[in-house]
Amino acid sequence: DIRIAYLFYLFRNDTLTTFFTWITLLGKAEIIAVVVTTSIAILFVWHKKYLIYPFLVSTLGSLSFTWLGKLAFQRARPEFAVYLENSFSFPSGHATIAVAIYGFLGYLFVRSTHDWSHKVNIFFATAVLALLLGFSRVYLGVHYISDIWSGYLVGAMWLIMGVTLSEWLRHTSSARSVR
Repeated sequence: DIRIAYLFYLFRNDTLTTFFTWITLLGKAEIIAVVVTTSIAILFVWHKKYLIYPFLVSTLGSLSFTWLGKLAFQRARPEFAVYLENSFSFPSGHATIAVAIYGFLGYLFVRSTHDWSHKVNIFFATAVLALLLGFSRVYLGVHYISDIWSGYLVGAMWLIMGVTLSEWLRHTSSARSVR
């Protein structure tokens, strides 16, 4: 962890710092609140209300687990951060959000398209977004690499729960309509 943090510190420059600062904003609480609220409103307007609950399970579950993890471990952040954060380091909330929230939105987009090449492109775009968000946190020096990996794991766990619930609700509602 420490060696990787120092390695990124040595290769830091103004251009990449600016780029990764913009990327890391996609995980800020204010941006996430807008993304979640807008997504719920769109699902409601498009009469996809049954997807709101699984989306909230993925979102709120991942956020609560991250908060509890930070309280339980109370790991200090790396020394050479570009800017200061007020919370503990482990696990990374940005990495968790990248997988749980943006991953669920990617899943919804994949489900809504029928073209296989679009499905693949959406999947890889979502994966790249998650990787960039996590990488930005290490590059900016506000997290260790193990914080990012643990955030990815927490996010993946809640994404799987949200997707599973979504598919179960879709299956049970389609089974009811057949009867």
